[in-house]
Amino acid sequence: MNYEGKCFKPGQGNNAYIFPGIGLGAVISEATRITEDMFLVASRTLADLVSEEDLLVGSIYPPLQNIREVSLQIAIAVAEEVIASELSSIQSPNNLKQLIENYMYEPTY
Repeated sequence: MNYEGKCFKPGQGNNAYIFPGIGLGAVISEATRITEDMFLVASRTLADLVSEEDLLVGSIYPPLQNIREVSLQIAIAVAEEVIASELSSIQSPNNLKQLIENYMYEPTY
């Protein structure tokens, strides 16, 4: 969409970026419930992954081709929040990132 000479790209913040990372982080950490703080952590993590280059081309989200890495980073942050908030039925794993990477679906055939 063009507005005042600039191109803006719409995105699916909740459906494409936030919800998958929250779900993955909650499953891995065995969260007993989902809280507002988990959504805040997910949103802040997503915002931190937006580069200056993304903003310059009118996008407020990272490129969709980076969705696996984005989901991984959000899942890590959410799982850390769950564990820190004592809403987890597990202890903090030694390598949370590796645990999540091993759990992620690999869409190869």
